[in-house]
Amino acid sequence: MAFGCGIVLSALTVFSSDEDCNRDLGAFLDCNNPKVISYLTTLERADIGKVLKGVQLTDGTIALKDYKFIGKAVGIGKGVSLYVVEFEKHRSAYIWIDRTGTELPVPRCPESVSFESAYVLSSIRQLRLEILL
Repeated sequence: MAFGCGIVLSALTVFSSDEDCNRDLGAFLDCNNPKVISYLTTLERADIGKVLKGVQLTDGTIALKDYKFIGKAVGIGKGVSLYVVEFEKHRSAYIWIDRTGTELPVPRCPESVSFESAYVLSSIRQLRLEILL
C-alpha cells in the first residue's frame, strides 16, 4: 500500500509575529513545523483510530483537523519519528529526524515525477505500527 509522505523538517528560528511567519514558505515552515511536531508527539496509543482536532498554524489554517490517527511507526531508526494519519481513505505520513538521529534513506523517484507527493514509502508492511492493546 502506498501513501503520501508529508516531510516535516525543524529549524530553530524565532519570529516575532504571525506576519513574519507568513512572509514566505521558509519562514512559514520554520514557525509551523515545530507546532505540528509538538502536536503529533502528544498522540498516544489511546488516540489511535480517533479523529484529530488538529493544530492551528500561523496563517489560521488547522493542520491535521479531521484526520484519523492511524499510528506511530517504531523501530525505523534512532531519532526517527513517523506518524501515519488518514483523511478520506488516503493515508499520509509525517516524518522527521532529530538532530542526533540516524540517517533514513529516501527512495529515489522517477525523473519524470516532480511533485512532492511522489516521495512516498511504498511498503507500509515493512513498518510496525503501534496498535491499541
